[in-house]
Amino acid sequence: MLGEAVRLKILDKNPCDEVKDLKEVDCVRVILTPDEFKKLFPVNWSSVWEKEIVYKANLLAACSGLRIGELRGLRGEDIFDNYIHVHGQYLIKKYVDHTKTKADRTIPISAVMRKMLDDLILNNGKGYVFSVDGGKTPITNDWLNKGFNRALKNIGISYEEKLKRNLSFHAWRHFLNTLLLTSNVSIKKVQNVTGHKSLKMTDRYTHFDNTQFTEVVAVQNNLLAYNTLENQVIKAKVIKPKKKTSA
Repeated sequence: MLGEAVRLKILDKNPCDEVKDLKEVDCVRVILTPDEFKKLFPVNWSSVWEKEIVYKANLLAACSGLRIGELRGLRGEDIFDNYIHVHGQYLIKKYVDHTKTKADRTIPISAVMRKMLDDLILNNGKGYVFSVDGGKTPITNDWLNKGFNRALKNIGISYEEKLKRNLSFHAWRHFLNTLLLTSNVSIKKVQNVTGHKSLKMTDRYTHFDNTQFTEVVAVQNNLLAYNTLENQVIKAKVIKPKKKTSA
């Protein structure tokens, strides 16, 4: 605008010409590894997490890439058998009926993940899923962040290492994004799951049904498989019947 003012001779000189360019500083983040994921989500969740609701919130974030506001804004009516409809977020102390990018999206979820949410949906109905007051209000950012930090500490990641690696609740988006790409899920599908906006023309001419992203569910199932007792192989001893002996 100031350059245009100079061109039109409204100004003699653009005052911004003397301003130094701002230096772009990349934020270094060393993401959580699959091995650390397994340590964070053992079969006995209470050995790492103090509150079950915080444990489940982090597990869903790891499997879906939901932003913290989107997760807090999730309602029972937004969760279906095999997918989540993301169309809002809970910021500070109010619900906003749009996502960060102003675009709704659907995220496929596995049957195991859906089952883990059943008791929360039962308790909170169509209200906020991650709530302790019957769905009226969601749990706070503080609950989620402090619970995440304690869990890291419980698996051996110190506060100093956490800061050095720039680990926070938001790290789950980086974790899932990387995991999906390394699991050969296409970039376009990853963008549809995480809600990242780019390649505008491709977006305009691409129409995915996100609930059919079977690769995403496969990745979730691989993450959750070790965590379910049903998937642990128990070898049963076969006892052969004794032969009857004649008198």
